Amino acid sequence: MNKPSSQYWGWGFVAPVVVGVAILNYWPAIHALWLSMQSWNLLDAPTFVGLDNYRELLASDSFWMTVKQTSIYVIGVVLLEIVLALTIAMSLYKVTRGKKVFQILSFLPYVTPALAVSLIFAWLYHPEQGLINAVLLKTSLMSTPLAWLYTPWSALVAVMSLEVWKATGYNMLLLLGALQAIPKNLDEAAMLDGAQGFKKAWLVTLPQIAPTLFLVGLMTIIHALQAFDAIYLLTQGGPNRATTVLAFALYEAAFQRFELGQATAIGYIMFSVIAVLTLIQWYARKHWVWQEEGVS
Repeated sequence: MNKPSSQYWGWGFVAPVVVGVAILNYWPAIHALWLSMQSWNLLDAPTFVGLDNYRELLASDSFWMTVKQTSIYVIGVVLLEIVLALTIAMSLYKVTRGKKVFQILSFLPYVTPALAVSLIFAWLYHPEQGLINAVLLKTSLMSTPLAWLYTPWSALVAVMSLEVWKATGYNMLLLLGALQAIPKNLDEAAMLDGAQGFKKAWLVTLPQIAPTLFLVGLMTIIHALQAFDAIYLLTQGGPNRATTVLAFALYEAAFQRFELGQATAIGYIMFSVIAVLTLIQWYARKHWVWQEEGVS
């Protein structure tokens, strides 16, 4: 007789959380999807246009140029961050003295405010007063100063280097934690079997840290796809839109041209890309990591 009453009490206790999650998470996503099918400039009433915002984007050469720049940015940042983070983590794994200090110093860039980091990099890449040009000129690696933030290819390199410098230490800490969790007997067994150097890393180390490596890769891809602050503060998407990525294009559509429907459509395209990449990563993880663990 008391069972229905207990169920009601249970639903009553979880209802605030369920309602909160629905309002804060799901309703904004549904509303954004509706907004992506509207033409709205914040002044006039929204007008339903169906999929016209998506069609206009997919038919635009400017949009596909932005997709190209985003792809270059994401691939470059992800590869550099993972390779550097994994290399540093494996080098630091056997170190005993000063490891904690290096870990703290490696994490500092990740928590440093974007504005402060961007100001430092703006000075480093300054064509006349910047440290990078000064070093390159002093060592005769360059004969004339390069306007790093005003040349298309070098501007993209500049914003990529900022992102790599800022996030590599954090990824390195995650991978170092995974390395330290590898059972010692596996290393000893590998050494007894004659596995050394690259062979040991490929057959023993990488399979053991694969779950963390997949996680780091996925987080890095998502973070790179959302790149905005460094581009906004250093280049404003220039020169000649060479550093305009999808997140910055969304900002331009929403806050410069006041095309809220198109901006939301760009956001949903980014969401779709991230969702597809997440599924690919999960599928690869399932067939590599789980098979290593004997799970079908």
